Amino acid sequence: MKRHNIARLLAILVLGLALVVNTGCEEDSDSCGESTGADIVAETGAEIGADAAVAEETTPAWEHGLTMVVVYADEQGETHFKDEEIGFQEVDYAPPAPPMFVSATAAAAAYLFIEGGPDYDSGLHPAPARQIVIVIRGGIEVETSDGEIRQFGAGSLLLAEDVTGPGHITRALGNGEGAVLAAIPLP
Repeated sequence: MKRHNIARLLAILVLGLALVVNTGCEEDSDSCGESTGADIVAETGAEIGADAAVAEETTPAWEHGLTMVVVYADEQGETHFKDEEIGFQEVDYAPPAPPMFVSATAAAAAYLFIEGGPDYDSGLHPAPARQIVIVIRGGIEVETSDGEIRQFGAGSLLLAEDVTGPGHITRALGNGEGAVLAAIPLP
């Protein structure tokens, strides 16, 4: 399967299911980031029978799991990167299909696509909203205000939550094609 087809499949799955991050955690909660399969199904509105198979243990969906890069602002407004692993649980999500590995849910009610040309350079700016960004085609380079630079190709997953402070810079990679992104604003 070509890389751009994998990126499209990932985007369709994420946009269609909106099952990327758990935003309902509280700092003092022992169950932060943990949901049972039944919780996941209940939160997504899927209907399952009483005999549905649900694994209570977090299990990686594939050998290397899924990492989401987060751009965030610290207390001083300086932006940084951090990597967050996304956990999956085996759930009888869409019977009669075989069980699938599903992440915790997050509220999402909209999505949009963004295209930047081959010479796109945003300049320093905060994220317009807390949002998940998926690179669909091409690639981008993001520079945080602390000077760190990372590159993201097709299929990459990024959570932009630096809505305060100076923000970050986004540039198209020098591949001559620019980039197409999917953005999912979060509450």
